[in-house]
Amino acid sequence: MAGLSIKSFLSKTFWSSKDDWQERMNEIRRKDIINLEEAAFYLGFDPKVIAEEARAGHLPAGEIAGQWRFNRWALIEYFALSHTHETQNAAVFCDLEVVAQFLRDVAKGEKGFDSINLSGANLSGKDLSKVILGNVNLSYADLSGANLQEAELQYTSLFKADLSGTNLTYAELEGADLCEANLSNATLVGTNLEGANLRGVDISGAKFYGVLF
Repeated sequence: MAGLSIKSFLSKTFWSSKDDWQERMNEIRRKDIINLEEAAFYLGFDPKVIAEEARAGHLPAGEIAGQWRFNRWALIEYFALSHTHETQNAAVFCDLEVVAQFLRDVAKGEKGFDSINLSGANLSGKDLSKVILGNVNLSYADLSGANLQEAELQYTSLFKADLSGTNLTYAELEGADLCEANLSNATLVGTNLEGANLRGVDISGAKFYGVLF
């Protein structure tokens, strides 16, 4: 799509403070339908650009009484599909070196990570226990068989992520985007899922005990 790229979609816009930016982003992530200003903030573009792209049919949107409305999940899906069709233009979900550095830091015992893009990353079978992932994009990531015991992933995007067989014991997933994620055969003991989007989640064979919804 002209003028919009995966890299721009995943980038963070400038804001008065990191806390203000995070609070605003979390507020938007709690909604399914967002307005023009919210869509612009979410995607990191000027509202005029978003309106022009919507008007040209380049973004999934609807106009009611002169006001634009966007389905946030449709936007996520749209950019995911854009990634699939733009590989010839070197569009990528995540930088492999970013993933490699993340795993090196984890191996060294570091636990806190903020504002990194791990979308589509292969983290299968990795020990990520007690990691704190603030504003980390894990959409489409392969976390199958990973150890996420006591990990903190509040309001993290796990859209269509593979969490099959993952250990999520006492993990914090409050407000996380788990839409269409695969949680089959996962272990969820004392897991906090309050406010999480669980639409379309596969929980076949998953073990639940003391989970907070």
